[in-house]
This record gives sequence, C-alpha cells and structure tokens, in this order.
Amino acid sequence: MPSDVRKLSRRIDQGDPGEALEAIVAIRRRLDILEAGQVDAALQDR
Repeated sequence: MPSDVRKLSRRIDQGDPGEALEAIVAIRRRLDILEAGQVDAALQDR
C-alpha cells in the first residue's frame, strides 16, 4: 500500500487535477476501509 500512495503522490505532483482528485478519492476509500476494519475488530474483542 505505501508504494501505491507514492505513485499517487507522483501523479499529483505532475499537475493533473483530475488525477489528483482520483488519488484523493482512492486514499479516502482506503482510509474508510481501514477504519471499518478497526471497528469490526473492536466489536469482535467484546
């Protein structure tokens, strides 16, 4: 996953606003998935 973030950062640095927006959406989706996984794990610990 970190390599994907680096690739997206490079695309943003190249200045394409469409690609920058796509990168932001992709990162937010991954964060949402991670947060959902943490919530699931917390519920299973109970």
